[in-house]
Amino acid sequence: MLLPVSTPFAWDVPRSAQAVVRVLSWGLASLLHVAVLTHTLYYLLVFSLVPGVALYEHVVPAVLRFLEALEPVADIFFQDVLRALGIVLASLLLPGSLFFFLKLVLLPLSYHLARLLF
Repeated sequence: MLLPVSTPFAWDVPRSAQAVVRVLSWGLASLLHVAVLTHTLYYLLVFSLVPGVALYEHVVPAVLRFLEALEPVADIFFQDVLRALGIVLASLLLPGSLFFFLKLVLLPLSYHLARLLF
C-alpha cells in the first residue's frame, strides 16, 4: 500500500522502494505457494505411486553436492540463493518439515528486506 503524500513520513520510504516491497512480497507469496505444492506433490508421488522406492536418496545428495561445488565462485547473494535451494531440497526429505523450511527461508528474507529499506 502506498503512503499518502500528506503524511510526515512519506519521504522515508520512496515509491520505488514501496514497489520493490510489493514485488518481493508477491514473489515470497508465490514461493511459499510453490513450496507447499511441491511438498504435497512430492509426498503424493513417493508414497502413493512408487511405494518403497526412495529416489530422493540418490538425486537430492547429488544436487546438493553440485550446489556446494558452485558456492566458492558465487557472490554473497548467489550463496543465499544456493542456501535457499538447499533448504527447499532438504525440506522435501523430512515429513512435517515445511514449517522448519518456512522459518529458515522467511527469517533471512526479512533480514535482507530490512537491510534494503533501512
